[in-house]
Amino acid sequence: MPLHCTNELIFDLPEPLIDVTHHIFSLTEEGPSEFNLVINHHAIEQDESLQNYGSKLTTEMEKSLPQYQLHASGSMKVADQDALWLIYSWVQNNQKLQQAQANFFLEKGQGKRQVIQITATTLGRFTDEWKQTFETFLASVKLRQDPRVASEQ
Repeated sequence: MPLHCTNELIFDLPEPLIDVTHHIFSLTEEGPSEFNLVINHHAIEQDESLQNYGSKLTTEMEKSLPQYQLHASGSMKVADQDALWLIYSWVQNNQKLQQAQANFFLEKGQGKRQVIQITATTLGRFTDEWKQTFETFLASVKLRQDPRVASEQ
């Protein structure tokens, strides 16, 4: 059984179960928040590239998000890993939402990889305050384990 860690717990995760954790950080506990951060992850193919992943993600969002509009994309570093960033908007319940998202790959060992997505969402456009908050957050991200060590396990 793989060892699983959370902020509060460490446990053996039974083999048939997979981790689909989402971390949500919001200004409020209920209702829409002016700003929030969401971190999620999911498995990807061993041969997936950031650019190909970004193209598939953009195509998926174009189909599923009403009035989707890509504002910018590019590359950056997050946790010393190559990352793809996207800034886009869409309309939900007659309200425009804007997201900035950083995506990077993580080797999980034994031929397993996952994409880590860190997404900031605002109502309307990003203010200078929320833009700076997200940039500061991304600059603080570190991996709990060196990815070279994880890939050797």
